Amino acid sequence: MDLAHRSAWRIAIGPIPEGAQVLHKCDNPPCVNPRHLFLGDCTINAQDKVTKGRIAATPYSPRMTDDVVRTIRTRRTMGESVSSIAGSMQLREMTVWNIVWEKTYRKVV
Repeated sequence: MDLAHRSAWRIAIGPIPEGAQVLHKCDNPPCVNPRHLFLGDCTINAQDKVTKGRIAATPYSPRMTDDVVRTIRTRRTMGESVSSIAGSMQLREMTVWNIVWEKTYRKVV
């Protein structure tokens, strides 16, 4: 299953490069008009959200060290729930999921 705006991009423009996201110039998620779409990565998507005022700019968390990332991944591998990890480390569950799925901090091994 694919999202409609990604399908619209493929039909109108062509393949989506590996790791690319299809973003909306119009800031309207249901929009499938190819003229309103552009490619970006996670960083560009985050910057776009801040620029358009959908989220507040947040500084890099200095407590998120490589050791913390390794600890999160190890605890999850050992079967601990994301909810438990997030609660004990005072993090949002989505932050933990993004680390576990390597959507963020990919280079930390």
